[in-house]
Amino acid sequence: MKGSISSISCCLLTMAASLVVPPVTSLPARSSSHLLREYLNDSVWSLRKRLEYRRGGAFGKWTGTATFTEDPVRCDTLLYTEEGFLKFDTSTMGLGGSEGIPSSGRPLAFVFPADSEAAAEVHFVEEAGFRFFHKMPFSPEVVAHWPTSASCSFEHLCVKDLYSGCWTILDEDRFQIRWHVFGPTKDGDIVQEYERQEPPATLLPLPPPPPPLTPTP
Repeated sequence: MKGSISSISCCLLTMAASLVVPPVTSLPARSSSHLLREYLNDSVWSLRKRLEYRRGGAFGKWTGTATFTEDPVRCDTLLYTEEGFLKFDTSTMGLGGSEGIPSSGRPLAFVFPADSEAAAEVHFVEEAGFRFFHKMPFSPEVVAHWPTSASCSFEHLCVKDLYSGCWTILDEDRFQIRWHVFGPTKDGDIVQEYERQEPPATLLPLPPPPPPLTPTP
């Protein structure tokens, strides 16, 4: 009897040793591109711009609203629009009066590649399709302290004028974009300050009033 038990035990040990246990794998690390998508997805921001053009423009301020929404056609894209008012510093421009003039920014598309290590890209939205604007090369190190103090720099050449930009995420609800423009026709700076707006609260309908009491005879 003891021999039978020993044989069975040996067989069980042999079978257990032959089992291949798959290695434990960790979940894929979240990239800065993924975090940026979550940060901007379906959001509305109050936007203030300060324009200071020493050549090829004017001094003024822009106030309004910026919106990021999911592209109904492309699941890897957020569409960006902005609406507001532009007011020049000097009255000699003869435009807009004290309230400024209505101004819509150029629509943009933020494309987030399937490759998690690739940088997100910004494109102009035009009738013919998307036209490349610039990349957003956040370094992998920003993931550890996201969204505090995450920043990246980029450039865009418009004919012969170079636009040098810097995007800085200040915290969960604020970010800033700075542009310096320099070239044969332009010399200026633009500061764009964004602050997240709370989505409008959904008001529940009031319940109907109770029926009037009927006196008991």
